[in-house]
Amino acid sequence: MELAVKWVFSYDDELSAPYQDNLSALIHDYNFRNILDEELFEKLRYIQKLGNTAVHSSAAIKRPQAVLALRNLFDFALWIDYCYSEQYEEDLLFDENSLADKETEKKTKKQLIALAKKLGETDRKLADVIAENQELREANRIKREENTKERTYNVEQISEYDTRKLYIDLEIGLKGWTIGGDCLEEVKVSGMPNPAGEGYVDY
Repeated sequence: MELAVKWVFSYDDELSAPYQDNLSALIHDYNFRNILDEELFEKLRYIQKLGNTAVHSSAAIKRPQAVLALRNLFDFALWIDYCYSEQYEEDLLFDENSLADKETEKKTKKQLIALAKKLGETDRKLADVIAENQELREANRIKREENTKERTYNVEQISEYDTRKLYIDLEIGLKGWTIGGDCLEEVKVSGMPNPAGEGYVDY
């Protein structure tokens, strides 16, 4: 995601490098958020927070969380395609079935580590990349403005239950609570405004 966000900053003259060019500063940049769909911004924040959880805590990342991060990244890549590409497929959807199984993953793990190392080596200061691409930046901004008038892009939605389980559970974990430990779900309560006087709170 960081590489994709930096690409947008590098090649669109609506954007300039913020004081810091770390991922958090980039996705929260006012001009970046101004050209981005608000719902897509929340998807990027999810990827960032899940990444922070993976790096800075001992909490295990569950498969549904990892798949949602990939789905969100797919949506962002599709948005880049929608804005800047010559050709664009409006109805392209994320296909979870195309993800590698465990056996394939084992075979490609070394390749993934090598790729991550290579990408890290090619990471450069954003301001330097921007300075090299002034002509392309203006052309891409114009292309984005034209494409977003003529094309349709819809952020993929997930169910309310999945939103709760994946987004809110992650937030709860980041605050230091453990679901099933000091945070309980579907807790029965009394005094509710119904004939039985009972109900359930989500958390």
